[in-house]
Order: sequence, then structure tokens, then C-alpha cells
Amino acid sequence: MKLIAAALALALGAVPVLADDVLLGTPGTPADDGLTPLQIGQIFCLSVLGNDLAPVLAIATPKLAEVLENNDDGRRRLASYNDPSTCHVGAIDTGSRGRATVEIDYNDPKRPDQGWTDSIVLQLERGAYSIADVMLGDDSVLEISSR
Repeated sequence: MKLIAAALALALGAVPVLADDVLLGTPGTPADDGLTPLQIGQIFCLSVLGNDLAPVLAIATPKLAEVLENNDDGRRRLASYNDPSTCHVGAIDTGSRGRATVEIDYNDPKRPDQGWTDSIVLQLERGAYSIADVMLGDDSVLEISSR
């Protein structure tokens, strides 16, 4: 797990999600040997924008990874909107013991008056955060829950 986390962290340093999400500060408490909630949110955004589930699977809990791998609903399995143009890490709440919630904000320049927010729920186990759940903000779209 340390090797995967290090590789993902290096990749993030080379390819920030967006200019305002560059890793200048890392909100949230870093795990002992893992990624911070901000870094995990950035990885999640890269996965959504690149339509690549692999980075999320690498940092998901086994239960959520199984749910995602067995869902054939395309990009909607990660976002409540099918083709977001931008993805930003929003508010991060690390107030719960052993859990954190990271808001993921999306926009589409074709609809500048609209934006939406999904959330990822992180779980701290053995000193590292993993994505435990994806909470979609649009109730009319597939809801993913590993609970």
C-alpha cells in the first residue's frame, strides 16, 4: 500500500488537478503512511476527468472496489453528472474519528449557472485513508454505497 500511495502522490505532484488545487497546502490530517484527504480528493478528480477508474480502485476499500468493479454504469459510478469539465476538491471535514468527508465540486462551462457537489467518504484503517463511499449529490442518478 505504501508503494501505491507513493506512486499516486508523485503523480499528483507532476499533474495537479487544477491550478487552484496545487498541493501547496494539504488540508486534513495526513495518515501515518498514506495520503491526505486533499490528495485523495485530487486523485478522485483526476479519475473522473480522465474517465479512469483504476486510481480510485487503488485507494478504495475492498468493499467499495467490488461495488465499483461490478457496476457497468460508465462515468456515473464516480460522479452525479456524466461529463464534468472541471473538478475541484471542496470542503474537507476530518471531524469524525477514523473518517473524513471530502466534497467534490463540478462545473460545466456550457452551463455556467449550474454546479454540483458529490462527496467521498474516507475511512482510516491501519494508518492510511481509503475511499469507503461515494455519495452522489443528484438523487436521480445512481447512488453508490458500500455500507
